[in-house]
Amino acid sequence: MANPLHDPDFVAGLRTVPTGGVGGLLGRTARPITGVTPAGDPTAITFDAADVRPVLLAFLSVDCLGCEAYWEGLSDAADGTGLLEPGLAAVRPVVVTRGPGVVAPEAVASVACRLGSVPVVMSSEAWDDFLVSSYPFFVVVDPVTGTVASETVGMEWADVHACIAAVRSP
Repeated sequence: MANPLHDPDFVAGLRTVPTGGVGGLLGRTARPITGVTPAGDPTAITFDAADVRPVLLAFLSVDCLGCEAYWEGLSDAADGTGLLEPGLAAVRPVVVTRGPGVVAPEAVASVACRLGSVPVVMSSEAWDDFLVSSYPFFVVVDPVTGTVASETVGMEWADVHACIAAVRSP
């Protein structure tokens, strides 16, 4: 079997993985997220200065091997000390999946049940609003300014932590 990296047509179709921002959204006003919970209840996430912690939007899928570590890290620790992934206490995490027309609410509910305090919003519109075309993808919104402060593809937790660190701390 030939190495595809030696095929000029294959290489020409490759794109670099964006980190530190994919462009287009940084500094733009973040639109509120509206959708439904996995149980089908209407829900909304707004960005206002009432809670000054940056909002970490985790755009995840239920059928993505690369997303599993993020579903797990965003879960509440059994001892009640917070989220399993260290360093997330300074942000307000929110998981956003595609809407019920694209993904089965039962599938989302089966993984979301481990998240405890982290809200899950099913909203394909949010994926469009935040220009998300792949997953796992993360966006940090500064609630004081109501703007997108940072974004990255999540290759590992270090990418997410760097995305968070790029935003001023409360």
